[in-house]
Amino acid sequence: MAQVKLRGLPYGATILDVAAFFRGFGAQEHSIHLGINGDGRPSGEAWISFNRLEDARRAVREKDRNHMGDRYVELFLLNEGGGVAPKGFGGK
Repeated sequence: MAQVKLRGLPYGATILDVAAFFRGFGAQEHSIHLGINGDGRPSGEAWISFNRLEDARRAVREKDRNHMGDRYVELFLLNEGGGVAPKGFGGK
């Protein structure tokens, strides 16, 4: 299993929006977590898990900086400890 962090989501984005963004990439839709800032408002960040590392890598490669609404979304493949994985993490 692999996890991807999203940054730059529209503040009104929902779990359904994130699920639709990754449709066809093997994402575990039940794993989506939307970030909340200290004021209880959406942070523009989210996390989602994928069944396979290869699926997560493909999602990052093909969907990074794609738009959701009027904002582009940055994607980061996370390592097992939750940090951003190095560029070569998991293969190519």
